[in-house]
Amino acid sequence: MPWSSHLSQQVIIAECVSVAFASSSAVPFPWLLTGTLFPDYFLLAKAWIYFKDPTRARSGLLGAGHSILICTAVAAAISIFDRATSIAFFLGATSHVLSDTTDSKGCALLYPLANGRISLNMWPYSATEGLIGDLRSFCTNPVALIFESAFGVCAMTILTKWFSLV
Repeated sequence: MPWSSHLSQQVIIAECVSVAFASSSAVPFPWLLTGTLFPDYFLLAKAWIYFKDPTRARSGLLGAGHSILICTAVAAAISIFDRATSIAFFLGATSHVLSDTTDSKGCALLYPLANGRISLNMWPYSATEGLIGDLRSFCTNPVALIFESAFGVCAMTILTKWFSLV
């Protein structure tokens, strides 16, 4: 899923949590963003892998960030210092991982206990086609476009409200 969707999700999650708890600081937004970046934490190594062997993305140690178990373990470690930060990180990371299960590649959600991927197969995985190829593939798929548009419109509506732009 494109980064715009991952980031839009965090705006939507932050707003939902704020409304549910009647507090704009219930979940620290910077940690939602940190969480959403976490699954792709080996960016340099991943770039090298895409050039050398694109089939290895989101698997094994290099795909460990796309495991719910790893995200849970990191969130648990963060909770030693601050509970709200830990919850925000967990929400950001797991929303990224779960949204990445929508493509044909899926994610090894239970790594390191299992390497089997879970995929909803809603659109083709095309990160191996490079950034432009991935965006082209995503934007020419009607189902993916509906998701992207819904996330984008919702997030823009929330951001407009947050920053009093209307």
